[in-house]
Amino acid sequence: PFTPDSTYSAQYLNKSGTDAYRDLSLFYGARALPTTIDVMGTDHVPVATESRPARLTAELALTKGSVSIAAGALTVNGVALPARQATISSVEDVAALINDALSGARTGASAAQLTALQGITAGVRDGVLEITRPANAGAAGKLGQIEVGFGASGDPQLLGKLGFRSAAYLDGTLPEDLMVFTTGSGDVKVAASFSGAPFDVAQRRESLRGNTLQVTFTAANRYRIVDTKTDTVLAERSYTPNSTIEYQGLKVSFSAAPAAGDTYTLDGNQDGRGDNGNALRLVALETKPVAGPGGTLSIGQTYLDLLDQIGNVTQQSQVATKALEVIRQQAVEARESVSGVNLDEEAASLIRFQQAYQAAAKSMQVASQLFDAVLRI
Repeated sequence: PFTPDSTYSAQYLNKSGTDAYRDLSLFYGARALPTTIDVMGTDHVPVATESRPARLTAELALTKGSVSIAAGALTVNGVALPARQATISSVEDVAALINDALSGARTGASAAQLTALQGITAGVRDGVLEITRPANAGAAGKLGQIEVGFGASGDPQLLGKLGFRSAAYLDGTLPEDLMVFTTGSGDVKVAASFSGAPFDVAQRRESLRGNTLQVTFTAANRYRIVDTKTDTVLAERSYTPNSTIEYQGLKVSFSAAPAAGDTYTLDGNQDGRGDNGNALRLVALETKPVAGPGGTLSIGQTYLDLLDQIGNVTQQSQVATKALEVIRQQAVEARESVSGVNLDEEAASLIRFQQAYQAAAKSMQVASQLFDAVLRI
């Protein structure tokens, strides 16, 4: 929610770089950047990269009729275009108007301005208006870039009449959350890219510690918060005696009523006196990525992974033991089938041989008795 009695300033409106809010890189207009594609080899594996020129293509319908461009109403890569007026009936007319304005801007331009406009030209391809620039044209750090923006007397409708869609571009990592307001009607889209890291309270706290803030009381009931790193006024609010100042999770209270002209510096308590930061850091170790490959896992996750690994190794060992027992049993059976002794079979053979011996002995006995009988006759 908005803080009551806050003052909303236009001090940083449409400014970029060191003049912008917290030195943000802000651009509002139409932008195109060169692209890089992979060059595939015969085995469909990238073997090189190739730079493609920037193409700023018109996406909106032209406003046919007389179009007047005031001096400085449009800028290309920061260079103001001179005044131009033309009657537009086709995309070719717009291309001619832009090229004429670029030609006028190059007349009498400085070396830096000529570098900023180097290689930029308007044309028509397949019936579509576009502004192009070679990928290697321009100054270092901005090679191939095309930015068509607004001057002091320009507005988004002017680019819309020429067929180009305008947008707001914020480059780099933003130091805080932003709110986007739109007015009027039309197709408005908001897009953003994020680092992928989840919101972390501890990291946010450390980020605030890294920014030295100054609270200055312009009156006994009014104060201003300034980011001393970028010399940016972050907020101007009213102050009620004995109240607490809050800003992005920071809370500041006073033991005595501040007076006009009082200035307080918030340096994040870097010396740590009276701070529970170490205890909070110990608690944060539960979820902070400090272990594992590349330090991507928390201590808790590492412990769970270790338990999983031990369980997996134990299970694999049990399975391997059972498999080896089966192999051993098969080997024993194979050995016995070739050279082993079956006790049951041996016992049966012994009984059979015993009975055969007894039968032979009986036969000898009968023969002896018969022989004795013959002798007695």
